[in-house]
Amino acid sequence: MNTMSAGERRQQIARTAAELFEQRGYYRSGVDDIAEAVGVAKPTLYHYLGSKADIVAIIHEDVVGRLAARLEHDTARKADPRVALREFAAGTLEVLETKTGFLRVAYENQLELPKTVRGEAQRKRDRIEELVQVQIEEGIRRGIFRETNSRLAALFFLGMINWSYHWYRPGEEFSPGEVCEHVMSIFLDGVAVRV
Repeated sequence: MNTMSAGERRQQIARTAAELFEQRGYYRSGVDDIAEAVGVAKPTLYHYLGSKADIVAIIHEDVVGRLAARLEHDTARKADPRVALREFAAGTLEVLETKTGFLRVAYENQLELPKTVRGEAQRKRDRIEELVQVQIEEGIRRGIFRETNSRLAALFFLGMINWSYHWYRPGEEFSPGEVCEHVMSIFLDGVAVRV
């Protein structure tokens, strides 16, 4: 007897689909492939999700929604900007470790989002960028960070973190913690020797 709730089943489908998209690509993974990998009939899959685009929406919300909420929380509690940025980086890298393929799907398949959620999804991505910029500006204000273009610094930071899904593989050379520490070290201190 299946004791999964509808929400749990949707998450299971999303995890399985993300793994397929990671292996084969979004366009080469059909609904039949997803249903087979989940172990359900195609009509059952459609009972839980109307389309592949709905899967992308679930994955996007899981990744971007969670990361935005965490950054909102840290910004609201006036956390040390270094801590807030480190926690954001760690949360992103944790997704790479625990939910293989989710970041790739969230970032590479944004145009596949159903039109009904595209605007809200873009607002969340914009909000993350804005909150990272706010953290950098707060660090500048507190004298923690040097004067710099906060928008460019935010984009560089997000680029370092978000690009990691291209090369990071769970269980291989680096742990998420090691990657996070190196990203933060390079972002905060650079790579040049100080003389």
